[in-house]
Amino acid sequence: MKQFKQVIIHVGTDKTGSTSIQKAFGSMRDPLRSRGLAAYLPGDVHPMLGSAFCAEPESYVFNRNIGIADRAKIEARDKRYLVEVEDFIKTAKNCETLVASYEGFMHLPDEALEGLHKWARRYADSVIAVMYVRQPHSYAVSAMGQNVRMGKEPCPNGRIPTHNFPEKIGRLIKLFGRDSVMVRSFEA
Repeated sequence: MKQFKQVIIHVGTDKTGSTSIQKAFGSMRDPLRSRGLAAYLPGDVHPMLGSAFCAEPESYVFNRNIGIADRAKIEARDKRYLVEVEDFIKTAKNCETLVASYEGFMHLPDEALEGLHKWARRYADSVIAVMYVRQPHSYAVSAMGQNVRMGKEPCPNGRIPTHNFPEKIGRLIKLFGRDSVMVRSFEA
């Protein structure tokens, strides 16, 4: 019998309240775990979990964004992180659900996303990918505003920020199975 009834992998997307979800789970980690409800992995956000399954981790959005390009350093860091995660999981034996969250999981190559899914299946037979989507106009305005606040061009490469949600949802269904993908609308 596997340790958890289910593993929930929150895959984002960005600009859909991911930070709020992550902070809420992070602040409630101990009470959720002590009540046996959920084991939320260490840290508010779990980008290194995705990095650990990349064949070319230096190309992964998280590692690019923090400026790490040395594969050996990334792999050593990710290995240490996986040990920390495994140790944490051992402390959550009474929990029903294991939860991980990072909106950058959607940027993983298929084989890395599949590796993340296989890793999760070690702990539960039911692995659910949760994705929030946002109306295109609302998303574009929010993303452009964030780009400006970060000192970037509002429209990188001269293109209005968008997501190809049908393609992203299709990828998740292909890798996780139709009954294991939960898509919800985010309303700002």
